[in-house]
Amino acid sequence: MEVVSFKIDSRLKKKMKQYKDINWSEILREAVEKRLILEEFFRHTSFDVKKALKASSNIDTLRTKTSGSWSGEEEIKHWRTLRK
Repeated sequence: MEVVSFKIDSRLKKKMKQYKDINWSEILREAVEKRLILEEFFRHTSFDVKKALKASSNIDTLRTKTSGSWSGEEEIKHWRTLRK
């Protein structure tokens, strides 16, 4: 295995020290691997970044229209009771 080092702020390092039972190297290896999979997908497929950003913007717009009062769970319950 190769050695890679990186910097984190002291606040984060202190928090990590609280959990000495966690194998931080393994966590970081997994995070890097997942990110590489994402990068390979986005860069080597016909993924349309403009469409994704537009979709994300649309989702944000819809979210603001609900004012946080809409509940998906309640909506499902409502429609299930109507089927009966």
